[in-house]
Amino acid sequence: MISLLLMKQIVELFIDMVMGVLLVKTNVLKTNESKSLSIVVIYLVMPSLIINAFQIKHTDSIRRGTFF
Repeated sequence: MISLLLMKQIVELFIDMVMGVLLVKTNVLKTNESKSLSIVVIYLVMPSLIINAFQIKHTDSIRRGTFF
């Protein structure tokens, strides 16, 4: 179950990267605009997504240190 959640997060991040590349390649975003957007994503959004990806429900088995 945890591996499926992790895979979902990885796929979402990959889709975000592909969308960014497509926006620049189709000239919707100019190169200088994409640089400032990349800085915001790298320093603000990515850490938030990483922290959010590791959020799990607090259960008794996790508190005891077991997963069974």
